[in-house]
Amino acid sequence: MKIIPSVVCFIEDNGKFLFLERNHEPDLGRYVPPGGKIDNMEDPIVAVKREVREETGLIIDNISYRGTTIHYGKNEEWIVFIFYTNTFTGDIVQGDEGRLFWIAQGDVYKLNLPPGDGYFLDYLFSGVPFFGTFWYNEEDELIDYKIWRIG
Repeated sequence: MKIIPSVVCFIEDNGKFLFLERNHEPDLGRYVPPGGKIDNMEDPIVAVKREVREETGLIIDNISYRGTTIHYGKNEEWIVFIFYTNTFTGDIVQGDEGRLFWIAQGDVYKLNLPPGDGYFLDYLFSGVPFFGTFWYNEEDELIDYKIWRIG
């Protein structure tokens, strides 16, 4: 099974969060926070700063670790380090990954998120560190999950 380490960052500005409407796989047509794959030998903090800059044009700072999720699919295992910040500089630049937009925290739950993401949002928004494991069937449908509060 291929293991893919990755990062995402939930960026907040005055009660709104920055999301990307994905225009390609994985998660085509779904809404995700900025992020991406960790390069070989790259630190997750360096990776999340790089990915956010590449996808949004923003330079993030004061990054808080919120949790880690593992997603077991039919051919891949994604390990996702999840971060949060409300400190950034620069202007948003629309890129090749999809349309960027701000959305109120309460409306995030209404988005077409990747399977599993909605289950950890309460932990993320409350600042409670968490660890989640998600299992998918052959059709990439979520079939089970477990989330643990850390600490």
